[in-house]
Amino acid sequence: MEDMIEELIIKVKYTIQNLTKIESLSRWADEKHHFMYKQGYNTFLRYRLILDILLRLRDINDPLLDDWEWGYTESKQSIYIEELNEIYEFLVGKRNFIEVMIVQENVLEAKIKYVEEIYFLANKVLDDQYLSVLEVDQLERWVSSFVIQTGSHCILHETVVTVLHLHDALRHQQNKIISIGNLGGSTTISVNDEKTRLQHLKKIIEGISSYRLNLCLNKQDIYYNSITII
Repeated sequence: MEDMIEELIIKVKYTIQNLTKIESLSRWADEKHHFMYKQGYNTFLRYRLILDILLRLRDINDPLLDDWEWGYTESKQSIYIEELNEIYEFLVGKRNFIEVMIVQENVLEAKIKYVEEIYFLANKVLDDQYLSVLEVDQLERWVSSFVIQTGSHCILHETVVTVLHLHDALRHQQNKIISIGNLGGSTTISVNDEKTRLQHLKKIIEGISSYRLNLCLNKQDIYYNSITII
């Protein structure tokens, strides 16, 4: 997909200098967006900017908009240039792309490795059962090596962390969980509240509940992502 970024940069720069080519750019973007969506690229977080830009390029010359027609319209030059310049800044990394999505999907059907094992272990700690040494080791290795690529990955990562917190609290017979952040700060949450959170995560995994996914990209690099249970 790095090639797609480069191709977009070339096409956008060329069209800024040749605004009469706006129609061909818009039609090309429409075809590319349909192709990428059909191939499932929309599920991968790092491609969200590309898909958004393709939609913007399609709509810059969309006849479905009010008073709009296919093809170059001289009276809309300033609109074309403003939109294309802003898109160019996203493509070269001068601007960060921020998106907030409401997501509802059955994560168990996402064909992600270990999803069934994670779901099983979540149920186990909710029933106040201890995890085995092997199960803890598997979860710790998974969470430390996993690369987050989709919203489903974000949910599973959060689920694993919550399961490990609850297991540790059960093992030490604690009613509170204290988490130490990277900068030394700490947060405290009750075991009951953490169980409630895990129950909500289970419903999300099952496709019953939705969540808000916050994403920040620079080109195709994920700067941050976070989930909010709603």
